[in-house]
Amino acid sequence: MTQHYDNAIHMMEVQGGSFVQSLAHCYLMADPVNKTKLRDTFAGYFENYEHRFDLWKQQQREAA
Repeated sequence: MTQHYDNAIHMMEVQGGSFVQSLAHCYLMADPVNKTKLRDTFAGYFENYEHRFDLWKQQQREAA
């Protein structure tokens, strides 16, 4: 069965290691100010999974 992802944060929750999974959970629970702080501090993780999600979406479109 093919995994479905709603967004890059969901992909972090499913594919990430324990730290990235925890970061995704913190992000989902955070208020807007703290979401900005998390994105600024851990930009590399967010960019990585946003890129992965974009690639996944492209693969889904091509497979359809």
